[in-house]
Amino acid sequence: MAKSKKKSYARSAQEGSYRIFDDVMDVAVALLRSRKELGVAKLQSLAAATKDYAASMTDLPTLQQQAHAASQGMEDFAEYVMHTDVHHMMDDATVFARRRPLLTLGVAAAAGLAATRMLIGTRAQPIARPVKRAARKARKVKVAAARRSSNGAAHANA
Repeated sequence: MAKSKKKSYARSAQEGSYRIFDDVMDVAVALLRSRKELGVAKLQSLAAATKDYAASMTDLPTLQQQAHAASQGMEDFAEYVMHTDVHHMMDDATVFARRRPLLTLGVAAAAGLAATRMLIGTRAQPIARPVKRAARKARKVKVAAARRSSNGAAHANA
């Protein structure tokens, strides 16, 4: 009897954790849906800027072609994001991660670094307090006095 109660508690706890995970995922999906248009606009803007940059590289035709291909890829990805449901994108990401785990790890690391950099960049940078003029002058006087005394001692011994 005790074992069946333990199993039922374990099963109900597991089901509860699945429900919590599903609720968190639903909230995340709702948030992603609300921000999807903004993300697509940013991607399209980045693609346009990359295309303009590619057009300006007339001296490096190979690099120009690669930049143009990158801008086209960004435009295609923006279209994919615009016309694809969030759940379908998550399924596609899962399949991609299983097929290319090292590339997924690299992309995740780069995204983490970029997110960290953006978060650090948004915080107010501490302003270095300037050294007061009197403290600077006192330090210069001490250094000059130390030089004179060491020079005088060296000349006295010579």
